Amino acid sequence: MGARLAIRDAGDVIIIDAYGKLAAGEGRHSLHAQFRTLAETGRIRILLKVAGVPPLDPAGIGELMAGYAAVAAAGGEPNLPDLRNRVEHELRTTRIDRSLNTYGD
Repeated sequence: MGARLAIRDAGDVIIIDAYGKLAAGEGRHSLHAQFRTLAETGRIRILLKVAGVPPLDPAGIGELMAGYAAVAAAGGEPNLPDLRNRVEHELRTTRIDRSLNTYGD
């Protein structure tokens, strides 16, 4: 089963709380699809909270990067606050953290 996404507005920022495994191919409920939909409607200020996500596998990293690319193409930059150590480790190991806006608590 893929991730469950809880989406909420905070002014002009969209906050997405992700729970469960990020996996590619989950249809219109995937992280990538949500990012693309938000970008198409001009909602490009996004905080993605991944505290409820287990360690990322290659499919999860691909899903994260595809979503990031969709928002970046629309002129935005998703941010990843309060990374858990295991998710942060995968992003650093693959050097993807250099492409994303990540920061601590």
